[in-house]
Amino acid sequence: MPERRLLYARPGRLSAYGWRASTLTEEACFAATDAGIAEFSAYLVRHASTPLSLLVNVAEESYIADTIPRLGRADRAKLIQRRLAQRFASPAFTTAAADPTSFRAASMRPPATATFATAPAAPAAPLTAALSLSKNTAAPREEKLLLCALTPTPSLAAWLTALQESGSLLRSIHAEAQLGGALLRRLRIIDEHCLLLTTHGNYVRQSYCVRGQLSFSRLSPLAVEASLTAGEQDAARAADTPGATLADALINHATTLLQYLRSQRMLPREAPIRVCVLVDSQEREAVSARCVDGDALHFSIFANDDVAERCGLQCQGTEVTASDIALHLLATSPPPTQFADASRRRTYQHHRANTALRRIAIACLAAGSLATASNLVLREQNLRDAAAIRAEVRAEPQAEIGAEARSDPPAATLADAPSASPTEAATTARPRQPLPIDHATLRRIAEVQSVIDAPDNSPRALLRPISAALDSAPLIELRALDWHAADTPAILQSAAAGAPGPARVSLRGVVDAAATLAPRTALARFDEFIAALRRAPDLDVAIWQSPFSGERTGGSYDREASRHFVIDLTLRQKT
Repeated sequence: MPERRLLYARPGRLSAYGWRASTLTEEACFAATDAGIAEFSAYLVRHASTPLSLLVNVAEESYIADTIPRLGRADRAKLIQRRLAQRFASPAFTTAAADPTSFRAASMRPPATATFATAPAAPAAPLTAALSLSKNTAAPREEKLLLCALTPTPSLAAWLTALQESGSLLRSIHAEAQLGGALLRRLRIIDEHCLLLTTHGNYVRQSYCVRGQLSFSRLSPLAVEASLTAGEQDAARAADTPGATLADALINHATTLLQYLRSQRMLPREAPIRVCVLVDSQEREAVSARCVDGDALHFSIFANDDVAERCGLQCQGTEVTASDIALHLLATSPPPTQFADASRRRTYQHHRANTALRRIAIACLAAGSLATASNLVLREQNLRDAAAIRAEVRAEPQAEIGAEARSDPPAATLADAPSASPTEAATTARPRQPLPIDHATLRRIAEVQSVIDAPDNSPRALLRPISAALDSAPLIELRALDWHAADTPAILQSAAAGAPGPARVSLRGVVDAAATLAPRTALARFDEFIAALRRAPDLDVAIWQSPFSGERTGGSYDREASRHFVIDLTLRQKT
């Protein structure tokens, strides 16, 4: 499938080409008739999803130099539209191109003898395109423009109507003259002023470029016989040298165009100019022999095959023409300026937006798929790690049980340990290891642990009276609460007797940590806190350290350390 499809419109017909990897292939040719237009419409339907670029090579074109002041983007676009409407009131395709030379406004209007916009304009509104403008070095506050226009002939209008009605993806519309600068760059022509002559069947295109940028162009009939005298015509026919007659015609066109450019002050007088001529390979020798350098014209003759090779063009089984080279340049180096307006390119813009959205969706889908695959791999790895951890957790208790079975259980060393049956004793008989502690210490540890594990020994019953007392004394700040489970003989005696031991906690705090009150007032607040605790039933309160009970430091009680207190709370068990 071709990478790009190109349409080439010239007087009387339109050709469709496929371009891919620098290879140009002609797919179809349509005549400017009702049958040809119908075939062209069917061709567009078959290739409705392929973007198309239209290259136009007609004589109904105009080029006018103009100058505008430097403005902002919005004001410049409006001014360009206004200038195009003033210069070209009726053409359907207009554009503006940067012009590298300083000309007077409308100085490039050709004389009556050299008119190249002869066809009547089609009744259509002007279509313009935005472009980048070159700087005017002579006047930095001005910009030079080359206003271009295409007047659609009836055949060209029919092709454009078919494109619009079929909903084709029209990428751009270009004039063949716009590709002259790109062609000169490929030929490495560095002259400041240059004439480019290319033959297209019975027509010759004459383009004038300044520093590689188009300034003027026109398409004229190639009247080979009319450019020669009767004797020269007879001599050419007798010698059978068509290249000689073609060379004389090209010299005549170059001389006429040179005179016109000098008359319009577009070219300095008496200044020689480079003339680049593209002809067929079989005519190059005769044209080179005929086109001799003179004082005003310096010729450079190129064969189309050599130019195609320099440009990287490959044509399959056909002779290369100047039109093929122009189409290849359009595919590889499209000009920034084109004639199609937004209404004609709307379908193509929608296609570009849809293509971009599809690519973004595909990229998101690919990224999501990669992320999902990565998550699945991580999930499988996590599952394997979790299974390994669970296996280790299940193996640890078994190992501990085996280790305990291999050693003497503590209960077996106590007096009240159950005696094993003779069968079990014979089965489990193995050497006993001595314990690292004596039996009395082991018994005491067991008693303390039983007291700690007893549910009735929890300090939960003490939390409610402590909370109520703290609510009534806002200046009391509690710093620590210590639970004494089995550190007193009374608790151990109660546990040995089988009765629940008393719950005991120690409170450590500070009174008026900010030292906003006098010591006497702070001590009164502490007494109120103690009284609130003693009002709780079955609660014994013992003061181990009261505020301001220590020695004074420097004769002052303002330090926080002097305001600390320690009290014990014991909840008596009901009998």
